[in-house]
Formats: sequence, C-alpha cells, structure tokens
Amino acid sequence: MMVRKRDWIVMLAALGGVAALAGSRNASMLEGLQAETMQAAEDEYETIPVIDAYYEGEKMWFIHTDVSDEKMAQMLTMMVGYRTIHVPRLGEISEEKVGKFYVFTNGIDRKDAKPWGGGPLGYQIDIFESVPGDEGYMPLRSPQLVTWKETGTPRILKSLEELRQAEENGELTIRPSGVIVNVPVVRWPTDYLGGGSHLDEMEKMNIKKMKMNNMDM
Repeated sequence: MMVRKRDWIVMLAALGGVAALAGSRNASMLEGLQAETMQAAEDEYETIPVIDAYYEGEKMWFIHTDVSDEKMAQMLTMMVGYRTIHVPRLGEISEEKVGKFYVFTNGIDRKDAKPWGGGPLGYQIDIFESVPGDEGYMPLRSPQLVTWKETGTPRILKSLEELRQAEENGELTIRPSGVIVNVPVVRWPTDYLGGGSHLDEMEKMNIKKMKMNNMDM
C-alpha cells in the first residue's frame, strides 16, 4: 500500500490558523529560518530542538528532520523554530515498511505545557512504540492519529499498552495519517544518542596528535 495524504488534513484542520502558513508573513519567517540554518552550517556543532514524547511510561526525546507532506513540514518548522524539510519521495515508501508513533488530535489541552505546548496539535505529547536497541526500531515512521470519543475519558496516556487498552475499551480511535516523517530518537529512558561514544581525554589527545602529524606531512 502506498502512502496517502487523505487523513493528514484532520491534523491541519485542528490547528485552525496553521492553514495560513503559506501567507507572506509566515513565508518570510520560513525564509529567515532557512537562512539561519545555512549560517549555522558554518559551525562545527549544530543546535537542534528536541521534542518530548512518551515511551513505556517514561519521557524520551526525538527530532524531526524530513517529512513527506509539505504542510506538515511547515507546521513542524513553526512548532520548534527549526526547519523540517519537505521530501516528497518519502511518500513513495509503504507504511508497512516504517515504524509508528501516535499523535493526539483531541483530549487534554496542553498548549501551555513546556517545551513545545504538548504535541503538534496542542494536546498530550506523542507516544512512541520503539527506541534504539528495540527490535524493529527505525527513524522513519508514520504518524497514527489518536482521537478520543465523546464516550471516552480523556487522560494522559504514557505507553502503547495504555493506548491499546483505551482503544479496546472503545474510548478512542486510531487511524493512519498517510504521511511519512523522519523522527530519530536521540534520548530514551535507558540511554542517549551519545551514550558510550564520548571520547576520554587520552583518546582526544591521540586524535589531536594524529591531526598534527598529518598536517606536518
């Protein structure tokens, strides 16, 4: 099955004014962010905003870099003030070949929550099904849209198990968005992306010597 865009409009509609992102004001803001990104490329290190989510009852952190849907790219860019790139060819990837994460379209209002006002639609933060080290983990994922029913009891869910239980109880629905997004996990409950990879002082000195020797050659 190829990726479809049909359900992503649900998220955009829930944002209200976000649909006006193509206007001149927001267009200039996006151009400014692009210019800042190009300037930052001159530096050795880049500061990228990380987004919080839940995994098995605990907080984890991820980044979003690329997405198949143009409007979603604009929305995510405005959400954290850092450019998310629109890559249409991601839409050619079958949803069955990527991971999933769960985005809430309604429920408890978290627009005032730090750091980013809850999830992308202003409700609770996302739920991820896997982190690095888990079997089947991959950064490419398809957002699954979670909607509380009127008969359900909206609350903060922090794990896939809790989410599935609420679904089985008939409290909410889950449906695919038809979008593919690149969302690498950078910190999770038991580790982080740099864990175990930091060089000790002796290793740093050896690398520095190697560089100096190469320069003298």
